[in-house]
Amino acid sequence: MKRLGAALALAALAAFSAATAVAQRRDAAAAARRARGVEGTGPAGSAALYRWAASTGRGPLRVAGEGAVAPGAVWVLAAPAAPLGPGEAEAFLAHVRAGGLAVWALGPEPQPELAARLGLSVDPLRARSGLPQSPLAPHPLFRGLSLRGACQPMASTLAGALPVAGADAGALPCTAVFSIPVGRGEVLVLAGDDLLANRAVGDADHLAFWARVAERGPLAFDERYLGARSGPGVPRGIVVLLAQAALAAALAGWALLPRFGAVRPPPAEDVATGAAGYLTSLAALYGRARAEPELVRTALASLRARARERAGVPRDRPDAEVARFLARKSPEAARAFAAAAVAGAASAAGRAELVRITQASADLEAALGRRARRG
Repeated sequence: MKRLGAALALAALAAFSAATAVAQRRDAAAAARRARGVEGTGPAGSAALYRWAASTGRGPLRVAGEGAVAPGAVWVLAAPAAPLGPGEAEAFLAHVRAGGLAVWALGPEPQPELAARLGLSVDPLRARSGLPQSPLAPHPLFRGLSLRGACQPMASTLAGALPVAGADAGALPCTAVFSIPVGRGEVLVLAGDDLLANRAVGDADHLAFWARVAERGPLAFDERYLGARSGPGVPRGIVVLLAQAALAAALAGWALLPRFGAVRPPPAEDVATGAAGYLTSLAALYGRARAEPELVRTALASLRARARERAGVPRDRPDAEVARFLARKSPEAARAFAAAAVAGAASAAGRAELVRITQASADLEAALGRRARRG
């Protein structure tokens, strides 16, 4: 009963675990649709651009955790959701000063450290989206390209900074891409993430722009600032599955593994002593060893041998002939022999059959002994 209950519990737990795994996969897919970065498959993610670069042999990189952007790579900082600190902003600019190219897509989170070092000022309240854009100044990365996306007024106090792509919005300047030279390199400030987000990366000449950028080095997507900064955690679904696995292991051990300690009740204190106690202990030992069937067969064979010998019947004669010969000498002996044969033929030979055969053997000897004394 215990094992049946454990099996049912394990079956129920397995079904629940399977349902949890399916739900976890669905949650993971939904989370991927909502996520940003190279694993985000929804409108705000960059999975399409990353996979395009990988499938065309451009070897894109993903920088996360404690990683760093490799020298010579194009640093892609896509709308960071957490502000960069002074050291992080300085590392970003050091990469550019060494001759690197960096692409910074503005997002809703202000970046005071980075903006101050670049002398950058923007006016997000005057931002516009979905406008056709064209080159505003000669630049090798934008020559002959038409873009579409967000734009807003942008300016920089650094020498050589200028808007290189934007929209014709009349008297109001609307810049989509602002170029800021830093040392031997350059920072391209995008007014939004339309050039790399899944929702618009395939529009206009956006992929042609990224093909030109990738000629300057592999695209390194910096994802260290996409979310709130917190310590690494384990997803709740994984915790649930681990708890279910632990419970399943405990149930399996409870049902299948041997138990420690006594598995039978202790013997009664009033155990018989002497010959009776010895016989009782021997019977209990035979019972635990499941030796009753073999004892029944041995006792019956011994009885048959003695009966044939006392009746003067050859060993190969059947029981019926032995019984007829015994009946001539003693009907009681014949009945005892027949009772033993019936007990030995029982399908479940156990303690009761052994007692009957032993009793029949004693009755047969007694009957033949009385016949011998009368004769």
